[in-house]
Amino acid sequence: MTDLRNSVFLLIAFLIVVFGISNVQTFEDNILDFHPAFFIMLTLAAFGGVLIPSKISIYVYIGMWTVIYVLVWVYYFRFLPDPRNAQELGVQFLLIEISAGLSYFVGRHVQQIDALVRGLSVSAYPNRTIDIKAGREIINTEVTRSRRYKRPFTTLVLKLEFVDKKNDPHDHEPIQRDLLRRFALAKMGQIINEFARQTDMIFSDQFDRFILLCPETDSQKSTVLAERISKTVSEKMDAWMAWGAASFPQDALTFDDLIELASRRMASLESKSIGIDHNVEPGQVE
Repeated sequence: MTDLRNSVFLLIAFLIVVFGISNVQTFEDNILDFHPAFFIMLTLAAFGGVLIPSKISIYVYIGMWTVIYVLVWVYYFRFLPDPRNAQELGVQFLLIEISAGLSYFVGRHVQQIDALVRGLSVSAYPNRTIDIKAGREIINTEVTRSRRYKRPFTTLVLKLEFVDKKNDPHDHEPIQRDLLRRFALAKMGQIINEFARQTDMIFSDQFDRFILLCPETDSQKSTVLAERISKTVSEKMDAWMAWGAASFPQDALTFDDLIELASRRMASLESKSIGIDHNVEPGQVE
């Protein structure tokens, strides 16, 4: 936390100093007159460092902004009516590189804390949930097997939709809300893991949903499974779980189509639960 606080402070202080000095008329007239394109690059470098993937090293990120600055000079600065002198170009380049470096450390510390919180939540409620992007190969293998041998499978989309008022994350500060949400999702993942068979595959996506792929399972059996999970979530977490199901091959032939259909059915179930009437075809919501 201290490293994150210090890195954020340094980045904000640096940006305030640069933007503050650049607005001093005496500095602009007698020392350096920064071009508007410089401020755009400076800001983008600051935002980009916080948002870049953790796999990119600081050298790659700083090098990327070196290339960007050179390209801007080649295709823009050189053709200005009042071209920048070497001193201005050098100072602008140095400040952009400092902005990129400081923001990179902010992003790295944020990602470290995020990974720590994720690890703590998984340690508290261990389960075998994996990210759906990382599990694409497993999913494709199962879909191919089911097609080849003409075997059914069902996809369940499950979402923690409502938390009892006393535990509602929305009543807390942003950091507390995020922590409560993560631990609630981890606990829900553990509950799903308890009911899922060893052959079932549990995935999570970027929308905080759980995707349960159940080989050799028809829609009727998946409905029973989802209702059991929903009941347990309600009892153990004071929460309400929305869910939808779609089966191969009668509902769709691809995994993505099954998720889309199951998500629509889940949305219809959510709407019915709060009294919104939708025209849903018979059998869409179990």
